[in-house]
Order: sequence, then C-alpha cells, then structure tokens
Amino acid sequence: YAAKATGGRLDVFCVSNRWYDKYSRKGDVELVRASGIPALRQFCYSITAEAQLREARHFLQASVFSLVSSVELW
Repeated sequence: YAAKATGGRLDVFCVSNRWYDKYSRKGDVELVRASGIPALRQFCYSITAEAQLREARHFLQASVFSLVSSVELW
C-alpha cells in the first residue's frame, strides 16, 4: 500500500472505540489517549489544515495584489 499512498507513507492507527467511550465518560485522560482516538482525530485535522492554510495564503496573496492594484489606480 505504500506505493499508493501520497509520499509513499501510509499512517495506521490502532484505536478502541470502547475504551474511548468508556473512559471519556469517566474523565480518565490517560486512558482516553491510550484509546488512539485523539491521535487519529489530530491526524484527520492535520490533513485538512494543510489545505486550508494553502487556500488562505492564496486568498491573501490575491487580495493584497488586488488591493495594491486598485490603490495604484486611485
């Protein structure tokens, strides 16, 4: 599967929904972390965060260029 994954890297997460559900209700932070769910959640957020950052940079660059162009015309 590594050949099919972006950059030749395939991230794998071992998770336990039961542990997460049980220990998040009890407030046991260490066992919630041990469930693997927080790490998987962070990974999922990081995937979209990179794309959002690229989009924000592009928007700012285009907006600044447009602003400078309109100021020059004024």
